Amino acid sequence: MKFSDAVKMTGEKKKILKIVTIFLATGLTLFLIFLFFANISRSSQPLSRGTLDLKNWKGEQGEIIPLNGEWNFYWNRLVSYDDITKKAAVPDVTVNAPEVWNSYHIENQKLSGFGCGTYRLKVTGAVKGERLALWVPTFSTAYRLYIDGSLAAVNGNVSAQKSQGVAQYKPQMVEFTPESSEFNIIIQVSNYTYARGGMWYTLYLGTSGQIYDLEKNITKRDFFLLGGFLLMGFVFLSIWMLRKTETGNLIFAVLCFFAICRTLIYGTYFINSIFPASGIEGIVRIDYLLLTGFPGMLSLLMTNLFRNEVRAKAARLFVAYGAVSALIVLCTPIFFFTQLTYFVEAADFLIMVYLVERIFVAVLHDRADASTTLASLIFVLAGVTYDILFQNNAIQGGYFEMAPVGFFIMLTLEAFVLARRFVAERQRNEEMLEALRLSTQREQNAQLKFLKSQIRPHFVHNCLNTIISVSRDDMDQARDLLIEFSNYLRGCFDFKNLDDVIPIENELELVRSYMILEQARFGDRLRVEYDIDETSLMVPPLILQPLVENAVIHGIRPKPEGGKILIYVKCRGTITRLGVMDDGCGFPKERIGRILSGTETSRGVGIDNINQRLKKLFGSSLQIHNLESGGVDVFMEIQMNGDGENDTGSLGG
Repeated sequence: MKFSDAVKMTGEKKKILKIVTIFLATGLTLFLIFLFFANISRSSQPLSRGTLDLKNWKGEQGEIIPLNGEWNFYWNRLVSYDDITKKAAVPDVTVNAPEVWNSYHIENQKLSGFGCGTYRLKVTGAVKGERLALWVPTFSTAYRLYIDGSLAAVNGNVSAQKSQGVAQYKPQMVEFTPESSEFNIIIQVSNYTYARGGMWYTLYLGTSGQIYDLEKNITKRDFFLLGGFLLMGFVFLSIWMLRKTETGNLIFAVLCFFAICRTLIYGTYFINSIFPASGIEGIVRIDYLLLTGFPGMLSLLMTNLFRNEVRAKAARLFVAYGAVSALIVLCTPIFFFTQLTYFVEAADFLIMVYLVERIFVAVLHDRADASTTLASLIFVLAGVTYDILFQNNAIQGGYFEMAPVGFFIMLTLEAFVLARRFVAERQRNEEMLEALRLSTQREQNAQLKFLKSQIRPHFVHNCLNTIISVSRDDMDQARDLLIEFSNYLRGCFDFKNLDDVIPIENELELVRSYMILEQARFGDRLRVEYDIDETSLMVPPLILQPLVENAVIHGIRPKPEGGKILIYVKCRGTITRLGVMDDGCGFPKERIGRILSGTETSRGVGIDNINQRLKKLFGSSLQIHNLESGGVDVFMEIQMNGDGENDTGSLGG
């Protein structure tokens, strides 16, 4: 076996070990959590044949008792305490509760979801005068709860007639004091809204202090989850608003919004306090919109994070499923779409399994953050699985659903993943900017070399010949020309970066030195005038000198009689115009565009370079105008400060 093959096998083993470790750690954690919550509702006080015996219960020192077990049930009858005690009303059947009554059979007939019924539990062995309480969750979909003959709680309007029934979801705490060691819990229920009816969640019995603490703990949990979801959603929505190209942050914020809505409509049903008018219609529709929309949004996030493993086509399919389901939920009665609960739960479960399998593949491919994401999805899948079993009464454990907790863990882990990727992306951008800066610097250095190379050997040769010639007759003038030549060379080379800015006076000194040298060579054929306004303008180096050189070479030199050059700096409000005007022969208008774009370089030394720097530093560009009297005007306009408008009027001189 080759060494490389051995290394490869070792890497594969590490991946497998990593994955197995993730599954075992996550699975063990979830098992312990669910075992804990399942044991909460495992009571040492079992309900048998509609009776609960409290003789061994220790009150405050004892446990909260989940009222899971056998209840007496009266179908299509709203039975009262008097009916039971005086008329000896006989129950139709003893049923296991909590469980929807659609699963009950009376005389081999399965019960309908619509109708009314009464649950009754006889409690014995209570301590007379001890303050007790019940935690009553939602029923499907209205109830009246009595302790013996006293009405203790109402939710909606219970009626034997569909037209008078009013549905409502509102969990509540019910306090009472038994007048003897025995009492009856009688719950009248009616449902004409939902596809399934009856007692579908566990009631809890304890002392007032115990039930108050239970309610407080559920409220604390909901507040904690809402705060976490709000904070994460706000942060990532803000990040998306600043960087809208990163859609993963927006998807994450939408998932946080889904989780917020989910938390509002379960537990203590905060939605009733925030939006009292929402009613059961709003709650149920929101619930199903979240159930069908969450998998699609989650798949979009997974596609955004792991494009190679979670295909966009699959995500679009899941989103389409959510959209079609949303139309059904919004456009049909509650009774209709709640019949699809099992289908929706199965679809959600299968989509979650698919995403877990895809991210598992991403872990095998050693994708960044795949292990963290896999763990987060396992938590969600476990929470969803638990709630499906919990809502269908396959298990009866805990005081609340686990999906919101799974969502919180998942979103927390994914927030870490997105934050890590944000930082990594920022580092990559900084590296790219640094590379771009270096590239730009190299380009500028090349441009600098190009501009400095414009000091052609012919110009140097001509200057030296001129100075030698002058020195024969006038040593003082020759000395002055050497000083100007030295100033000119220093001005051309005494800077390191084309993006530097220098005072306009420095650039004009370079121009004057150049013109003095050229005038010494051309004599009376070259006449120079200056029209300079006083200004503190800062300009890039070699921004004006190449224009003067162009005017001499291409404007004046070809004319036997020579000509005049005007160099000007004129201020008009906040606009300063710098230009060079000559009375040469100019050139055809059709060539101006080619010269400014750099596609024609036969006339102009560094014109394209000057243009690029003007656009980069000032957002302006060179302008070339042929003069009616002959010659050409080449100028630039630079904004000083303030909001003054450009002055495009002609300049005198």
